[in-house]
Amino acid sequence: MLDTRKTAILWSVIETYVVSAAPVSSQIVVERGGVDASPATIRNDMALLEEEGYLHQPHTSAGRVPTERAYREYVEYLLQHHAQLVPRAMRIVLSVVEDIDDDVHVAGKLLARTLADVTAEAIVVGFPEGDAYATGLAHLVIQPEFHDPEVLQRFSVAVDRLEETLQVLGERVGRAPTVILGAENPFGPQCGTIASCLELPEGQQMTLGIVGPMRMAYDQHLGLLRTIDGLIRQTI
Repeated sequence: MLDTRKTAILWSVIETYVVSAAPVSSQIVVERGGVDASPATIRNDMALLEEEGYLHQPHTSAGRVPTERAYREYVEYLLQHHAQLVPRAMRIVLSVVEDIDDDVHVAGKLLARTLADVTAEAIVVGFPEGDAYATGLAHLVIQPEFHDPEVLQRFSVAVDRLEETLQVLGERVGRAPTVILGAENPFGPQCGTIASCLELPEGQQMTLGIVGPMRMAYDQHLGLLRTIDGLIRQTI
C-alpha cells in the first residue's frame, strides 16, 4: 500500500508521461508541483517506487516511466474516486446521442468517429449481431509505442479480426466502463482499452471501446464513457 506522498509522486509521473511520452525525472515532478516534499525526498521516493515495481528506468541517465502495475493502481483510484461527467464531451456528443434511436448502427459509427476526434485514440464499436467498426487508427500509428513492429502487428491482427476481438471484449465488460491492460487486452499487451456495453433504445446493445497505448489519459476517457452512458440513459 502506497503512502500519500508516494501516491502523489506516482500520479505526477503518470500524468506527465501520458502527455510527454518521455521518461520523467524527479526535477520534472518538482517543477510540476502538487507534491509537498523536497527534491531529495522525491528523488529517493522515485527510486523506492522503482524497487517496488511501479516505475522503470529505461536508461541509467534517464528519468522513469510507469509500469503496468502503476497504471493498474492509477486506474483503480480513478474508478473509485472520479465519477463526474465531462461537460465538454457532453456538448460534443449530445447531438449524436440524441439521434441514436433512429438507426443505432449508423449513430454508433458516427459516435465512434466523433470520439476518435475528441480522444485522439482508436474507437471500436460492436453490436451483438456481428456488425463491427473501428476508426481513428491513424491516431495510433504516430504514437511512439506503435513504432515497435511487434506492437503494431499485434494490434493490426486484432483489428483484422475485429468481430472476434469485440466478442472477446464484450464478454469482459459491463455497463460501467472497464479498463483492460496487459496480457488481458485483446489488442495487445502494450495497449490500454476502456470499454463498456451500452444499453440502447428497444433493448439493443452496443460495445464501445477506446483503444490506445497503455499510456493514455484514463481520467478523461473514463469520464467520457460515463458521460455517454449518462446521456443515453436520458434518451431511453
